[in-house]
Amino acid sequence: MPGGTASPARWRDFSKHFSFAAIKPKNMNMQQFTDECLKIHQGVSRRMPLTLKSDKGATLDKPERKTKTLKFCIWGQSNGFCWDRNYASYHIVYDPDGNLDQKGLLQVRFMFFLNRKQTDKSLNKAVEKILYRLAGQRQFKFVLDDKIVFLYRPYYQLSSKWRKAVTADLVWLINETLPRFDKLKSR
Repeated sequence: MPGGTASPARWRDFSKHFSFAAIKPKNMNMQQFTDECLKIHQGVSRRMPLTLKSDKGATLDKPERKTKTLKFCIWGQSNGFCWDRNYASYHIVYDPDGNLDQKGLLQVRFMFFLNRKQTDKSLNKAVEKILYRLAGQRQFKFVLDDKIVFLYRPYYQLSSKWRKAVTADLVWLINETLPRFDKLKSR
């Protein structure tokens, strides 16, 4: 399958080259990450023909692991099924310590949980197929396990225009997936 990740050692080598305007990536706190994500959300919303909702603030990605990894979720209303905060949504993820299996300081991703009451095997396979076909485009990578399928784009090195890049990738991801997901519901 397409994808793969950089090794943790290689990822850490990039850390001294990050540029995050006045915020040092290793020092960004939850409020700073939230503020940046709200700006990205506004940028994405201006480019989309539908209303996007988001978390009011960043949350811990995996609170049970007691890491500094943060996520910010975005979803909205459409004709499709895939805009539910609890089982299918778009995320911006901040992983300053490299705790996730998918390495990168930041990620844009779409996650779909396979074992939810709202899904079934047919729907799961259809979502998997859509995401798999997009892997490799714009540096997006595909991940599938027994509980989840997702497509993510890692950012190892951030330029001064990182927010613009994240916004563009999130707009692309929504534009590429949402129309396909909408068709699944109408089957």
